[in-house]
Amino acid sequence: MGKVFAFRPAPRSVASDWLLVLVSASVVAWLSARPYAGSWNDGSRLAAAEALAERNTWSIDDSIFVRVPSDGPWPYAAEAMGLNVCGTLDKLCIDGRFYSDKPPVQAWLMAQVHKLNLACGGPTARQDPQFFCKWMTWCSSGLGLVLTALGVFALGGYLGLSRLMRWSLTLLGCVGSTALPYAQQVNQHGLLLGVASVYAALLVRWGQGITQAKQQGRPMRREDWIVLLWLGWFGGWAYTIDLAVGPLLWGCGGICVVARAWMLPQRRGHLWTVLSLYGLCSAGWIGLHHLWNYLIAGTIGPANAVPAYLHWPGSPFHAGNMTGRWKHPHFGAFCLYALDMLVGKKGFFPHQMFLWLAPASLWIAGRRRVNELPELLALSAWAVLAWLAYAVASNNYSGVCCSIRWLVPLVAAGIAVVAVGLRERPDWQNDGWCLGCFSLLMGLGMAWKGPWYGQVLPGFWLLYLGGLVTWGIVRWRASKSVRSGETTMPSRQPLDRAAA
Repeated sequence: MGKVFAFRPAPRSVASDWLLVLVSASVVAWLSARPYAGSWNDGSRLAAAEALAERNTWSIDDSIFVRVPSDGPWPYAAEAMGLNVCGTLDKLCIDGRFYSDKPPVQAWLMAQVHKLNLACGGPTARQDPQFFCKWMTWCSSGLGLVLTALGVFALGGYLGLSRLMRWSLTLLGCVGSTALPYAQQVNQHGLLLGVASVYAALLVRWGQGITQAKQQGRPMRREDWIVLLWLGWFGGWAYTIDLAVGPLLWGCGGICVVARAWMLPQRRGHLWTVLSLYGLCSAGWIGLHHLWNYLIAGTIGPANAVPAYLHWPGSPFHAGNMTGRWKHPHFGAFCLYALDMLVGKKGFFPHQMFLWLAPASLWIAGRRRVNELPELLALSAWAVLAWLAYAVASNNYSGVCCSIRWLVPLVAAGIAVVAVGLRERPDWQNDGWCLGCFSLLMGLGMAWKGPWYGQVLPGFWLLYLGGLVTWGIVRWRASKSVRSGETTMPSRQPLDRAAA
């Protein structure tokens, strides 16, 4: 393993910090939640939740998001006249009835929340669609924003970052990225970002616990087993949210969990126990997804991958535009499309510019063989595989939306890598402040337009190119200072294994 570097003790987290993170994120999520559906995407999810809670059926034929009332109130934005006429077209026709084409578990959870509202005397979706949309958004995508804040703040503590740096990363993760716009309306991507953020924090905590157990020659402690149980639970939840990105996170994280357990001296006794517990804690979520999916569509795989279910009068989908198979005329076109997904006008990095530090941070982590390297490699592998999966199987940049909505959850992996890079290289903090300021401006611009804004943001190129040029100046000044001897490169001293 090479040199093993010291753990930096995590700053003491007072209850007021956690309470402030929780309350602030919850308030921002509520205030940003929009009281209407804005696209086929969220209309389809809201229709499923309404039908299941109010009529105890998965069929959305009678939903106000499918058959929009002509006399109002309208469930869609007033300016979206097309939606208020035809309703959502994100639906499947199975045995003559319409169903949502989205994974069922999220809609099932939303339906349980709506049932609680109805039990307390709250209005139905038809009686007050504005309250229904805002309430469902806050309890799904808004929950994703809260989990993102809690996950990033916890991650900073596990990595031993200062209080200021933890708050800064939490702010960037929630406001300086695509997290905030995707908390405004119901979707799977903001929720999965929150689940992935908590999962990344737990994964780092698990790795640190195993490393300490190995260095001290002792078995796993009780808190390590508890972390493992939560890892399996959140991994299984992620699996059900997005049937491409979620299973990849569950699988890459599971491989890392097993690899860490293999490092223990008592691995023969622990390995199968660790693997079994991780799988069992995931099984409930995964089984629930496949059960509902089979009962609705009669298939184990994604229901929207069955072409026959998309053949109905007026359907906008066909084999030529379905996501899930090779979409490119040749390999060169695929490479250009994949690169454009990362750095183009809808790309991943331009819309959260502080993550430009991620590649260099991963290189530093590998060079210094930090304790968290296996977790960073697992999260990076998840991000790369998810990006390649959608690059191979699509050609439409995820449709009419802000940035590439499929890649929104990958912000969690980027923050974990950047956090380690800033810890290992404190001299990069100026780079972080520079890119972070432009990221915040970009994030606020995205929140202004919302998640279903399919055009280039006003001022996008000014922010994007201005941020890169400013960062280049900061880097040039820093390298000039190093060459002139004004600063010295910080380094962390290795910790003796026995002392650890």
